[in-house]
Amino acid sequence: MKRILLIVFSIAILGGISSLMLSSCNDDTDCGVLVVARDAVDTNIVIGNASVVVGQKGASINQSGRTDGRGEFFCSFKNPAILNASVEVSENYKGVSSIRLKSGETVRVLVRVKNVD
Repeated sequence: MKRILLIVFSIAILGGISSLMLSSCNDDTDCGVLVVARDAVDTNIVIGNASVVVGQKGASINQSGRTDGRGEFFCSFKNPAILNASVEVSENYKGVSSIRLKSGETVRVLVRVKNVD
């Protein structure tokens, strides 16, 4: 009887340990970026429908899109990195900001758009 209880107890312990080890492999490591585009002079002015590029010049990890009605653009990357977020409304109205991506987190970056005559 003691032998059967010892076997059952050992299997239960091994099952618990293996489930803990397997569940730790499923951690969310994606790095999210929320780009918020606002006017440089008055940050209450939202910049919607602006062109956004998140990445580095010459790198293959760039992502692009357009801001929504709230002036926001979201994208994600697989690995942490230091990238630039550039927002362009027109040839003379744009802004750039740097981002440090963090594993498993979403980083919010404010890009202030201004005239660049």
